[in-house]
Amino acid sequence: MQFIKVGLIGCTLGVLVAMADEPKTVAKQAFSGFQERTNLVISNEKDWQQVWDKLNLKVTPKPERPNIDFKKESLLLVTQGQQTTGGYAITVVSVEADTNKPNAFRAVVEETKPAAGAMRIMSLTAPFHLVLLPCPNAQVQVQYRDKGSPKPGQ
Repeated sequence: MQFIKVGLIGCTLGVLVAMADEPKTVAKQAFSGFQERTNLVISNEKDWQQVWDKLNLKVTPKPERPNIDFKKESLLLVTQGQQTTGGYAITVVSVEADTNKPNAFRAVVEETKPAAGAMRIMSLTAPFHLVLLPCPNAQVQVQYRDKGSPKPGQ
């Protein structure tokens, strides 16, 4: 499998097109309704409505759902699952296109955990990152890596 990295890559009619230097964030929060670690591609309105509702399960008033043109784009959602404190985060740091397969991508995701002894919010959290993929019906392979823990006070 051969991958090429030129920032975020898009596809139009099977042709790869460079779009941006990094994935475009649609939403990123420490709280969501996703209690399990998840990575999923959203490629239609019905799934998008369900995901948006679950992401904002405990948010009042619920923010307006961004418009996505699923004829041209997809979304990648990565969640860290429910955590017992704050200090956790998940971030899609890069997306690469597979030059041998149309609509195929590899995403690199970093997970952050709180440092030992660090002060943190005592609340259940469920971090997520939702990014735009400029390709309909994208297939994404997700690679996780540990970013480590920041030093206390950072």
